[in-house]
Order: sequence, then C-alpha cells, then structure tokens
Amino acid sequence: MTTSTIAAAIGLALAWPQAPRAAGVVTVCNEAGLKAALVGAGTVTFACSGTIAILGGTIVVSQHTEIDGTGHKITISGGGKVRVFVVSSSGALYLTNITVADGAVTGNGGGLLNQGGSVKVTNSSFQGNLAYGGSGGGIYNDIGGLEVINSSFSLNNAVGGSGGGIYMNAGVLLMEGCEFDTNAADSGGGIFNKALIMQVENSTFFQNFGNGGNVYNAGVAFVLNATLASGNANEAEGGNLNNQGLLLLQNTILANAGTGNNCSGSVTDFGGNLRWPASDPTCVGSYGNPKLGTLQNNGGPTSTMALLAGSAGIDTGVDAFCPTTDQRGVLRPQGPHCDIGAYEANTAQSLGIGVDIQLNAFLPSLLSLNAMRSLSDRVIAPLEKSLNPNLWPEGDGNHVNPRNGSEVFTDQRDVVNTLSQILIDPTQLAYIDNLVLASRTIAVVALQDKGCSLNPGASVNSQACAQAVADVAAGDSSAADGNFSDAITHFLKAWQLINP
Repeated sequence: MTTSTIAAAIGLALAWPQAPRAAGVVTVCNEAGLKAALVGAGTVTFACSGTIAILGGTIVVSQHTEIDGTGHKITISGGGKVRVFVVSSSGALYLTNITVADGAVTGNGGGLLNQGGSVKVTNSSFQGNLAYGGSGGGIYNDIGGLEVINSSFSLNNAVGGSGGGIYMNAGVLLMEGCEFDTNAADSGGGIFNKALIMQVENSTFFQNFGNGGNVYNAGVAFVLNATLASGNANEAEGGNLNNQGLLLLQNTILANAGTGNNCSGSVTDFGGNLRWPASDPTCVGSYGNPKLGTLQNNGGPTSTMALLAGSAGIDTGVDAFCPTTDQRGVLRPQGPHCDIGAYEANTAQSLGIGVDIQLNAFLPSLLSLNAMRSLSDRVIAPLEKSLNPNLWPEGDGNHVNPRNGSEVFTDQRDVVNTLSQILIDPTQLAYIDNLVLASRTIAVVALQDKGCSLNPGASVNSQACAQAVADVAAGDSSAADGNFSDAITHFLKAWQLINP
C-alpha cells in the first residue's frame, strides 16, 4: 500500500458536504450570542474575542455548520461541567481557529462526540477536556470522517478509558501538522485508533501517558514523517507506540520513551525510520540519536521539536516518501535529502534559497513570458538580492550583517507582498510561509545571542529585550491571521531593537 493509495482512499471517505451558507456573526462573546448565531447552521464568525462558557448545554450540530474564529481569540468552554459539541449523523462541523476547552462528560467525548457526521478541525486546539469513565477526552469519533489539520491537543484525559486526545472507534482519520502533548488515558494517551484508516503526517507526539503512551493502534494506520518522543506507558506496553493492528511506518522518529519501551507489538517498516536509544530493541528503523530540541514554538501553527546539530535525523530520510513541507510548512528538503520526523532542519538563509529554487521552477509554468519578466523583477530579483552572501557574513545562515541586514527583511517583505497577490493555492502559500519564518528565525537567533528570554515578562529581560520579545509575539499573531507583511515588519523591529 503506497502513500498515494492511502491518500486516495481517505479522499473518497472524507466526502465533505458543500460549503454552508452564511449564518450569524457573534457580536457578544457569551453563550446566548453564540447559540443565536448558530440557529439555522451555516458559517458563524466573530466580532469579539473571549471565552464562551456553554453551561446551558452542549452544542448539537445536525446540519452543515462552520465556526470560524479567524482574526479573534475564541475559546468555547464546557466549564468543566458539560461536553462542548455533539455532531449527529446528519451534521457536519468545521472548526477553524477555535479553542475547545474544559469539556467534561461521564462517557465518551469530553470535547466533541461525532456520531456519524463529518468533522474538520483546522488551526484549532483542544485543551483540558475530560471523558470520565469513557474514551476520547478531546474527541470521540464513533463513526464518520474526521480531518485534523494544523491543530493541537493538550491536557485532555480519558479517565478509565482510551484515547486521551482522540479516540477513533470507526470511520477515517486524516491528520497533518498536529501536536499532541500531555494527554492521558489508560490506553493511547495521544490517540487510540481502531478505525479502518488513520493517516498521520508531519505531526509531533510528546509526553502523552497510557499503554501506547503517544499512539495505540488497533486498526489500520499509516504514520509518515512523525516524531513520537518521551511517551509514557504502564509497565512495558509501548511508551511511544503500541500496535495491535496493521501499522505502516515511514520516515518517523521513535525516541526516548519515558516509561516502558519505545514500542509494543509488530510494526511494518516502510523505510527511513529512526529509533533511540540503542539499548531499546523495540520498534523498527536505524539506531541513531535524533537530538531533539524542546517542544516549543519554532514557527508554524503548532509546536515542534527541532533536530539539533548532529542529529541522526538530518538528511537521512527517504526522499521518495517525503511530504513537500514539514509540520511548520517548511519546504522539504532543506539539505541534500529530507529529514526524518516532523521537523525539517533549516536556517533562515536556506528557507529563502528553497523558495528561490521553487519559484524559478514554478512561475514559468504559471505565467506568460511577458508576465514572467515583469514578475521576475518584483519577485525573483529582490529575493535573490536578499540572499547575497555579503548580507550573511557569518556563514551560518542565521545571522545577517548588523549594518545592512534590514535589507533582507524589507526585500523579502516586498516579495511576500507580491506573492500574496498571485498565490491562492495552499501548496503555493508555503513560499510565503517560508519567507515569514526566515525573518522570524533571524530575529529569534539575534534575541538568543543577546541572552533574551522568549518568555514574555521574563525577569532577565532588559527593556529592549522585552519589547523585542513582544514584537516577535506580535509577528506570530499577524502571521497566524494571514497578515504576512505585518509579521515581517514586527520581526524586523525585534531585530533592530537589539541591533541598534
């Protein structure tokens, strides 16, 4: 079974309904305002920010409904007393830029219970949800399609059950660009799968708890370019992975189980896998220290674990299997070969070089000759100017010249502004994401060089550090909202503050 075969099967199974009509706008972020906007289904947007506690009762979705918090900070909370969502067999629920928190139920699905409809979660998070005496602390998918993209699951718990983050009873799960940390259950702290098809790609699982601490599979699963680390199991039942079904593994890191061995059960090795430590005989793949960094914001929509210098995962993946980007959206490969796991090691300069290579290959097929010449002056020329070695004197790809390094930011910002007018396909938007991340990387490395803590309000920070950290946070927020030019401007300000 190949990647394309599995993807095709998933595409057929996840037959999403047509887009819903426009519905309501929530102007006051409270339960009454949200539930009024949801009447009649459709697309619900927000003109406010805040936490909406739905203590009056679970939201039941029986039609095609989209809840989109883009541009605002929206948390929908069960207040530790009620389940947040139920999706019936006739329903379809899209959650975009929404946090689902503190749902609680005696039974299955603390945050969300899917009873046979379609659920799509994008750029969202499930935090602190609880299924007591049941399964699926965050999400319980009884049957139906579940797609989870660029989202995070943390501190969800299935007490006395399985699947702290997600429980797949049946149906199809497609997951990409996600992060699972500190979820807990008796089995499958991160995910418990017994469904027909589960595909996990470019995702990170860290320090989840249960037999099969990070992932427990009792169905059919395909895991590609994932990082599973520091999972904790009862006894020796697979700290990172417990497989009792069919599981195919490609370009994936399994490392440093906290308790229990890395793996339990038989896993099918499709190549490019890395396991550590060498004293652990379980799992499949080559032995090598991945030298994983701390789980943190390394750019992109969800937290990742960087491959540090000397990692055995760098440039050792099987190129034929690699997705086009990593979990953050960084183009693969950044070196001669793609990396193993969810993270592709990069420098700020390599990000720009990767975009330059891709654009030179892509734009001629998109545009006429005259348009190509015009666009080359507005895109290729300033991008290649920003990559001039004279602007990168230290040669490590992360430090720009203190005297004129601002040109890297401004030239790449001009490129982003032009690309924003012509690129609409999500795959192509990766070019913009990579240039935004390049600016962020330069700023963050400069902050670290000055001893600044990236934690806002840290006591060790000088006034300049504190303001620079605030600008990085503002840049992250702008990037998340799609304001890419503003994001680069904030990163430039952060760099200038500590390079006066």
